[in-house]
Order: sequence, then C-alpha cells, then structure tokens
Amino acid sequence: CNSGQVGQEWNKTHTICAHGDSYDKKLGTCFGDSGGPVLAFRNNRWTLLGIISFGHDIRDLTKKKKKCNASMPFYFVRLNHYIDWISQQTNITFS
Repeated sequence: CNSGQVGQEWNKTHTICAHGDSYDKKLGTCFGDSGGPVLAFRNNRWTLLGIISFGHDIRDLTKKKKKCNASMPFYFVRLNHYIDWISQQTNITFS
C-alpha cells in the first residue's frame, strides 16, 4: 500500500488499503467496481466498512482491453470517517 503507486503517502484517515497478495488472487477490485460496498463479517453480522474507490487495472494495448489486477493494492473510502456527514445529510442516526 505504501508502494508509491498513489504518491508517497496515502491518507489512512480517509482511506482503507488492501493488497491482493493477502487474498485469493480471484478477489479484488476491478474496473467498474467503484462505488460498490466493502463489507466485513463481524460480531455475527455484516458491517459496511467502506466504498470502493480505485485499484490498478492492467491495460492490454494489443487487445484494447482492460484486465483486473488483484496483485496490486486497491483503495476504499473509509466510511466511518464520513459517518457524521452522512448522518447530517440523510437525517439518519447510525449506531
């Protein structure tokens, strides 16, 4: 996550970084996933942790296609950092 792909430092307060090597190579973000949920099963229930922001797709110039790249870090907006703002905008109180 600190590879310099997104600059020297990424904002850990606003962002969650995950690295594909930590997971099954078939899992990770891909083009078109932005805005999707990032969930974790905690305390016997699903919890929304973040929103997919970006990853590192591979552009195959010979076939003019994009490929997913689960071996590189991918980044999520850290939802708990914005929970007060979301609550104010929606008039919903979160526990």
